[in-house]
Amino acid sequence: MEESKPTFKSLRTFIGSVNFELSQAFYKDLGFEERNISENMCLFIKGDISF
Repeated sequence: MEESKPTFKSLRTFIGSVNFELSQAFYKDLGFEERNISENMCLFIKGDISF
């Protein structure tokens, strides 16, 4: 029997910040698009890069 290997689309770690609003503004100023995941978490995307 052939072993099934897991596949991943992405893997992200948690990056905390002391000042969430300042961090959001910083990455937006660099041209990243912000997508809210929850009240205290967001995803930043620019081209093929996201975190």
